[in-house]
Amino acid sequence: MLNVKSLRVLLALCLGLLGFNSAAQQSDAASSGEQIYQTAGGYGCKACHGEFANGGGNVGGNIRGANLQQLQQALSNEPTMQLLKDNLSEQDQLQLIAYLQQLGSYQLLEWTLGEQDSHQKQTIEAKSAQLVVTNRSFNSAELSLEGLGQGQSLVLDPYASKAVLWLPKPGQYQLQYQQQIFDIEVR
Repeated sequence: MLNVKSLRVLLALCLGLLGFNSAAQQSDAASSGEQIYQTAGGYGCKACHGEFANGGGNVGGNIRGANLQQLQQALSNEPTMQLLKDNLSEQDQLQLIAYLQQLGSYQLLEWTLGEQDSHQKQTIEAKSAQLVVTNRSFNSAELSLEGLGQGQSLVLDPYASKAVLWLPKPGQYQLQYQQQIFDIEVR
C-alpha cells in the first residue's frame, strides 16, 4: 500500500513527465514549423521574411515571435499571404507559430557583411541570443567566432545568411571580418 509520501513522489514524477512531454511536443512543433517556414507555397516564408524570420532586408519584415492571430490576419489581408491561405492547414499554422515563437524567444543580433568598411554596434541583455550574419557581397566569407568565446567559424556563400545561438555573459565582444567590425555590449 502506498503511503502519503509515496503518493506525493509518484504525483511529482507524473507531473514532471507531463511537463517533459509537453516540452518535447513544443520542440517537435517548432521543428515541423521550421520545415513549413522553409517550404510553404513552394518558396517558403523566407522568400519575403528572410532565412531566420528577421526580415533580412526583404519585403516581408521581421516576424519573429508572431502569434496565431497575427498570422491569420496576414493570411486574410495581405495579398501575397492570401496565396498561402489554402495551403496551410490549422496544424501547419500552429507549427509555424511554434517556430516563430521559438525564434522570438532569442534576442536578435544582426550583422551584415558587405563590400565596404563598416562599424556596427548593438547592446543586448545577458540571455539567449541568435546572431544572424548575412553576406551581401559577391565573395564567400569565413568569419571567426573567437570574439564570442566560441572556437568555431562561419563560412558564408555570397548573398547567404547563417545563424548561431549564443548564451552571452556580461561584457564587451567584438567580431571582425576584414575592415568590418561588429561590437556587442552585453549587460
